[in-house]
Amino acid sequence: MTAVSLQCKIKNHHPEWSNVYNTTFIRWTTHNPKGLSDKDLDLATKCDAIAAELGELAPEPPSCEIRDVADKATTSAGDCCVPKK
Repeated sequence: MTAVSLQCKIKNHHPEWSNVYNTTFIRWTTHNPKGLSDKDLDLATKCDAIAAELGELAPEPPSCEIRDVADKATTSAGDCCVPKK
């Protein structure tokens, strides 16, 4: 997470992420333009390279169950870019 956060700082990008024990979920999205951007894809590629350098296992193919867990983990706090009331 530290290595990825440094890349986020360099690229001025802020993904949504959560970490529990040895699993990190990262949601790469961009508010403008909406959806995925070249910056998202670049940083996702950097994550894969960092994981390979550190000897991490290749990620398992996403399943609907894992995707639901990731969605709940990253959306439970609400939208990070909407002012809190």
